[in-house]
Amino acid sequence: MQKVQKTYTPELKREAVRLAQSSGKPMLRRARELGISDTSIPEWRKELTEHGSEAFPGSGHQTAQEEEIRLYWLLGSSVRENHCKSERAYLLWLQKTYSSGTM
Repeated sequence: MQKVQKTYTPELKREAVRLAQSSGKPMLRRARELGISDTSIPEWRKELTEHGSEAFPGSGHQTAQEEEIRLYWLLGSSVRENHCKSERAYLLWLQKTYSSGTM
């Protein structure tokens, strides 16, 4: 039998963390009351602490840092691609030059 992965909205995650912290009840108990796994609220709290407003970017969304890394990678691949094209053109030019005997 296939296990179904529950997904939660960023708003629900933030609210669950807020409720767990402000209720005075143990986080595990609050998680069970909300129908959330025992480990979720501590994980969400950690992510909120580390990433603040950029926590829980969602499927297909990236934090600003991840987007910057992606753009650098794309730029790098473009530069590499252009370099390879230039290198091939140079090699073709050398081959023509040497085969025609002008050098």
